[in-house]
Amino acid sequence: MTGQAETADRSESRPAGDTRAKILATARELFLRNGYAGTSMVSIGKALGISAQALYWHFRSKEALVFALVEEPLADFAAAVDNPAPDPADRLSNMVRDYVLYQLARQHDLPGYTSLARVAQSGHILSPEHQATLRKMQHAIYRRYLATLNEGADAGVFRLADPVATAFAIISMCEHVNDWARPEGRLAPAEVAGEYVRLALRMAGARTGR
Repeated sequence: MTGQAETADRSESRPAGDTRAKILATARELFLRNGYAGTSMVSIGKALGISAQALYWHFRSKEALVFALVEEPLADFAAAVDNPAPDPADRLSNMVRDYVLYQLARQHDLPGYTSLARVAQSGHILSPEHQATLRKMQHAIYRRYLATLNEGADAGVFRLADPVATAFAIISMCEHVNDWARPEGRLAPAEVAGEYVRLALRMAGARTGR
C-alpha cells in the first residue's frame, strides 16, 4: 500500500482516536441505511452534532470516508492473517486458522463491510488511486498464500497440481465460512478453524502425519 497520493490522503484523514472512530461509525451506519447517494457530508455532520465544515477538516470528501471504511478493516485483516512461521505447512495452517477465526469473530460486522466494499468498488465511487490501493492490498494477501504453497512444493512439503487454483480455493473456502458456521452451532470457532486447517492441508497435498 504505497504511493504519495495514498499517503497524503491517509495523513489528511487522521483525526484523533475517539473522534475518528465516532465519525467512521456514524458514516458507516448512514451509508448502510441510506446508500452512498442518499448520504451527504451534511447529514453525517448533523448526526454527529457537528457542522459539515468541521467534518471536512477531518475527511476531505465523502469518498475519503468510504475509502477509510473499506481500507482500514482490510488492513486489519491483512495483519491478522500474516504469519512468519518458517515451515510452509505450519505457516499455511496458521494463516487458515487465523482467517477463519477472524471471519467468525466478526460475523455480525462482515455483511456491512462487504456491502460497503461492493458499492465502493463497483459504483465508480472511489478514485482510481484508491481503487488501485485496495486491489494491491487484496492481491498481497493472495500472494502470501501462493508463496507459501510454492515454497512448500519446492521443499517437498506439499504436492500440488496447480498452486494458483489451490490458493484461490483455500481463500474462497475461508472467506465463506460464515455462510454456514454459527456461534451457537455444533462446532466452536476453534473446532471450525481446526477442520479448515485439515482441509487446507489436504488441498495442498501436505505430507501425512501433519
